[in-house]
Amino acid sequence: NAQKIIAESAYTMNARTVYPSVTLPCHMSMFHSVPPQRHGVLSNTYTPQVRPVNGLFDQAKLAGKTTAMFYGWERLREIASSGSLKFATYINSYTRESVDTLLTDEAIRTISEYKPDFAFLYLVDTDEKGGHDSGWMTEEYFKRIRIAIDNTKRMIDAFAREYTVIIMADHGGHDR
Repeated sequence: NAQKIIAESAYTMNARTVYPSVTLPCHMSMFHSVPPQRHGVLSNTYTPQVRPVNGLFDQAKLAGKTTAMFYGWERLREIASSGSLKFATYINSYTRESVDTLLTDEAIRTISEYKPDFAFLYLVDTDEKGGHDSGWMTEEYFKRIRIAIDNTKRMIDAFAREYTVIIMADHGGHDR
C-alpha cells in the first residue's frame, strides 16, 4: 500500500519540521501557519497564545465551512479553538489495541454521512505504541506503520475522488 500511495502521489522525503520537533508544537505550527516562537507552544504542554492566531479550523468556520477532527492523543484538542469544530472524536490511545483503526472507522462513517469541508485524522499508534512504548525501528514500530498505511489507504479509497488527501508526519523518529 505504501508503494502504491507513493506511486500515485506528489511527495517529498526532504520535508523538515519546526524546532522543537515535538508533537504539539509541530501541530500548532502546521494548523496555525506560524512557528512555535509565535504561537508559544514549545512542549507537549499547551500554553495559551498571548497574541492569538486563527488556526485552520477557525478560518474554515469563518468562511462558513464545516470541519471534523478524529484523534487519539488528547492534547491535540488544543489545535482547534473552542467551537471551531463541527465534529470531533477522541479515543484514548491506551484503552484499545489499535486506536488507529477505530479512529479511521469513525472518520469514514462521519465523513461519508456529513461531508465536512475539512477533516483531520490523527493516527497515533505509530508514535505512541510503536515509537515511544516499543522503540523506534522495532518490529512493533513497523507493525504500527503497516496499520497506519492500511488505514490511510482506506481513507484514500473512500474519499480521494471527493477530497484532497494530505499525509504528513509531525516529526521523525529520534531513536526512541
